Amino acid sequence: MNVNLRPYYAEGSKTMGFEIAEQLGWRLPDNIVCPMAADRWITKIRKGLNELIALGLVETSHTLFRRAATGCSPIAAVKTGQT
Repeated sequence: MNVNLRPYYAEGSKTMGFEIAEQLGWRLPDNIVCPMAADRWITKIRKGLNELIALGLVETSHTLFRRAATGCSPIAAVKTGQT
């Protein structure tokens, strides 16, 4: 599924970034780990966080990491160089 072709899905996904900030008292953790099967989800969370930073609601000190399950083909192929 390509979230870039589904604008409502993409905009909805960025609310996960909003939820992280809101549930932590408008503070971002140092590290955020996103479970992944493809790379699109992390870009939408980052979009939400960047909007909060632009509004001055949160500070910018955070790092996003993506992690996939062992053997997840799309990411494992890139990581190991296999096709």
